[in-house]
Amino acid sequence: MLTYDELIYFIINAVDSMSSIQAIEECNRLGMKKIEFQHLSADSNIPQYDNGYAFTCSTQNNNISQVEILEKEKQILQMGFQIVYKPRLILSRITGDLKRMNAILKNYYGDGVPMAMDNVDILNFGNENTACYISKIKINNYNIITLRVGNRLFWN
Repeated sequence: MLTYDELIYFIINAVDSMSSIQAIEECNRLGMKKIEFQHLSADSNIPQYDNGYAFTCSTQNNNISQVEILEKEKQILQMGFQIVYKPRLILSRITGDLKRMNAILKNYYGDGVPMAMDNVDILNFGNENTACYISKIKINNYNIITLRVGNRLFWN
């Protein structure tokens, strides 16, 4: 099981300083289970990528997270995770998880910039090397938290 701190800092550090091969090896070392890659993001602005990799892992509060790595030129274009919460889960737990994740990102990047699109709450962060967002959406009674960290080498 990974804490949110461990998972988020791993992803940020992987995008900032690891090759895609090193990140995949670290996912395996951390006990993540490799699964078939199916691109999760609905973002049509993602630059072309060469390969995609997917893993699942257990996080705190017994949540299952799907971790995704997009590779371009043997580097990480983007890496992130998505947690889909069961419909009957108490909203305060989901809100608490989101607050904890936001606090981790604020601690690393500083204040985020909020953005709202339709029924999605988004908080954007970034520095000279990485761009990051965290979002929460509810689809068909499922609350979903998504975090993505992009490598600024590939994002203009």
